[in-house]
Amino acid sequence: KIPQTSRPLFPISKPGFDVQENVYEPPKFAEAEIPKQKPEMRPYERLERTAIRDERVVLKHKKVEETIYLRVDRFRDILTSTNTIKSNLKIASDSIVKLNEIDVNRDKVFEKWRNVLVDLQKKLIFVDKTLFKR
Repeated sequence: KIPQTSRPLFPISKPGFDVQENVYEPPKFAEAEIPKQKPEMRPYERLERTAIRDERVVLKHKKVEETIYLRVDRFRDILTSTNTIKSNLKIASDSIVKLNEIDVNRDKVFEKWRNVLVDLQKKLIFVDKTLFKR
């Protein structure tokens, strides 16, 4: 049995007209996806990630009662990372202390200027009263 098709196998053309049933359409390709740019890593983010990954590995073995061994190079990396983090925290806390000192100093200077202006205002009022008293 030959299957029935809804269209003829050969297109019928009339004189003066060209019938093209099979128009060529170029294949549609998926649009090229623009690769998403990874956000720029902070300076110590790589070290933090490594330390966290190593910690997770160590924490997974908590149920084991035997001695846990850690590779010396990873241990050194963790130590240097912790020392770096500690030093950065110290620098940050020192900076906060300095900023607080600057803030307090600024308030003192502002209070001094305000007192000088109030004193000057009182003196001007006194001079004004004495001049126009007559």
